[in-house]
Amino acid sequence: MSDLPPPRICERCYSAIGRDEDHLRLAHLGWARPDGSIQWLDSFVHTTVCVPATAARETRRRHDAPTSTTL
Repeated sequence: MSDLPPPRICERCYSAIGRDEDHLRLAHLGWARPDGSIQWLDSFVHTTVCVPATAARETRRRHDAPTSTTL
């Protein structure tokens, strides 16, 4: 087993967050256990501007769409 932390992936752009990159860790309530303790789910986002992967896909779709149709 490795002592390295699991990779941190940005939820906006889906790229890896480097060790020296500024980012936020967001903790989401996952579920409550029968003993009353809470399971937290962590997620991460870059604090600098990054392009969401969905925006890149939408841009590509608009450019790939035909500009005119023939009937």
